Amino acid sequence: RAARNISGYALPCGANPSERTGVENVLKQAFAAFDGELKGKYYPLGGMSKADEDMLQSNGFLFQKPGPAQLLAVAGAARNWPDNRGIFHNDSKT
Repeated sequence: RAARNISGYALPCGANPSERTGVENVLKQAFAAFDGELKGKYYPLGGMSKADEDMLQSNGFLFQKPGPAQLLAVAGAARNWPDNRGIFHNDSKT
């Protein structure tokens, strides 16, 4: 499990779509600055290609889609799923 708090943005359960877009943009900028072992790729869940989805799922990297009774949904953190959510990993997938 990973959690974060980026100054100026609400945590997921209280974030509106605009805030989620802002957080995603901050993270994409950070990911783009990684080099060496950390260099990798960000896969946005919204609009992900079928090939990327299949690859990430078969390698055990892809999130489960939250169901209505799961904690993410009950806490309000799954609103507007899958927009502004994604997965990043380095090129070595470590």
